[in-house]
Amino acid sequence: MRTSIQAAPRPDVDAVLAMLDDADIWLRADDEELAEFRKAPWVCGANGEYGRTMAIPRNKITLLQTAQMLEVWIIAPHLSPRQNPSMAFQLESLRPFLAGVLK
Repeated sequence: MRTSIQAAPRPDVDAVLAMLDDADIWLRADDEELAEFRKAPWVCGANGEYGRTMAIPRNKITLLQTAQMLEVWIIAPHLSPRQNPSMAFQLESLRPFLAGVLK
């Protein structure tokens, strides 16, 4: 038997998900466009993190293995600068994890 307990929804979760669901995502590796993803549903995890799964085209994965910087741009009309999760990653520090993720 499986039992699940659903916590009371936080009032901001639905609003944040609605904003993120309208977002496009643009990835750049160094100065080259890596991929662009159109609007799609996001989920809110148990710890309050928001996420979305995206499939990077196979022909672009090698770029991640050699690039120095990965930029993730979240482009949505209703996100304020304070709410916008766009960010950049130094890939050198993530290189040990990339081998497992990019299999």
